Amino acid sequence: MQIYPKTNTWTCFSKNCDAGSGDVIEFIQRMDKSSKREAIMRAKSLINQGTVISSQIAIPTPDENLDLTNLFHGLRLKLHRFKKALAYLKSRSIEPQLEIGYNPYGTEYKQLQNCIVFPLKDAKGQIVSLYGRSISESKSSTHFYTKNRKGLYPGYPLPHTKTIYVTEAIVDAATLQTHLGRETQVLSLFGTNGWGEEHTEAVVQLRQLQEVILFFDGDEAGQKAIQTYAPLVK
Repeated sequence: MQIYPKTNTWTCFSKNCDAGSGDVIEFIQRMDKSSKREAIMRAKSLINQGTVISSQIAIPTPDENLDLTNLFHGLRLKLHRFKKALAYLKSRSIEPQLEIGYNPYGTEYKQLQNCIVFPLKDAKGQIVSLYGRSISESKSSTHFYTKNRKGLYPGYPLPHTKTIYVTEAIVDAATLQTHLGRETQVLSLFGTNGWGEEHTEAVVQLRQLQEVILFFDGDEAGQKAIQTYAPLVK
């Protein structure tokens, strides 16, 4: 078992244990086999004689320096514990074994609550941001990012890449990887207007590149984006 002080979360790695991962309150629930309300009351009694010290159980805010690698690892473990998240992936024809997580309660990062979570990586393959696709019916917006978004999904393509698929959305990229194989080089934009400097940097360094396939929706926005990006790619 490992505890992550920066995010106030924990993960159990034992194959003989189905506890998975969670926050402080979830830990108490499992240890005491109690309800969430009972766990909160128990936490109050354990901390400073009944006074809850906010820094001890506070969720990380976008301004905190989060350990995104450990945070995402915990979210990956949670994905397989929630049928709702797995059902969404199935509806989008996405393989759960890809690098995907789920944040059911927003404990690790409040803005990504009830989101399927995808990691954005830098040129060294390190997770530098997270993208969340909300599966909540109550949210008016469905796309969320950690603060100061950077990085690419699923990451910078391999240097020897000859063919690459460019999609308009991260979910589309995950679907393509599921059906074409993980070895297929895919690069997601952040919407039809979401080609940034990092995308240019990633494509320019592909000296063996022969083909770029723009895989967008066939609507007006998708057609317009292709007209914009085709000359840029050439």
